[in-house]
Amino acid sequence: MGIVNLTTDSFSQDGFSENIPLAMAHAQKLVEEGAHWVDMGAQSTRPGAKLVDESIEKERILTAVQVFRAQNTKTFLSIDTMRASVAKEALLAGADLINDVSGMLADVAMLEVVASQKAAVCIGHMPGTPQTMQNQLMEGDIVEKLLAFFSRRIEAAMAWGIARESILVDPCIGFGKSFEQNWLLLRSLPRFRELNVRVAIGFSRKAFLGLLGNSAEPNSRDVATAAISAVLAAQSAVDLVRVHNVALAKTALEAGTQLASHSLPA
Repeated sequence: MGIVNLTTDSFSQDGFSENIPLAMAHAQKLVEEGAHWVDMGAQSTRPGAKLVDESIEKERILTAVQVFRAQNTKTFLSIDTMRASVAKEALLAGADLINDVSGMLADVAMLEVVASQKAAVCIGHMPGTPQTMQNQLMEGDIVEKLLAFFSRRIEAAMAWGIARESILVDPCIGFGKSFEQNWLLLRSLPRFRELNVRVAIGFSRKAFLGLLGNSAEPNSRDVATAAISAVLAAQSAVDLVRVHNVALAKTALEAGTQLASHSLPA
């Protein structure tokens, strides 16, 4: 899944804000590089991010969806939003999946919107809000806590009529988790198979990778992102990896899959 940020304050320094033509050119580049999905968001969820006015988020998303769908009818389209009104308009315009980092808790209408549109949903986990989440770091056995959280949210989604096969979960690396907890979650991703839904992960360019090779700038963390993606592919730990650099990650993923599916010579 390739990332297109329609924001002014993306942590990864690749926000396109109101420049929809440039954003769509980038989206097309991601598709050509091998993205099966494109994920668009107009509200930054980095720690401390300011809340964008709902009308601005909706306008950016709808314009982008319409332009993207006019150019690409086969590539799956995901919308990163916590607002039900934005999600509904985007789905009606041609989006396929809603990527809600709040787990459909920030807006109580999100469950109804996803169910009524028969859409897919990625259930994320974020304690608090982008403004407060790093002040609410998780404690205790975070893997068991997240498994319990996702079990409850999956049950809630299915109670609204959302099909199990249309549900993904994403532990949301870096959202209210410490440096050590981020690595623990990456090592523990096979446990999330117990939920019997597809597993997605998004850790591309995140701050905890910055300690690897002293990668101070976000775009210098693409190699680390690709390397971890390859390991996850070899483990069959996830179904979907959300990245900024599709070309590099795709090569790494193919190598990891190749390694996992063939016997090495003695």
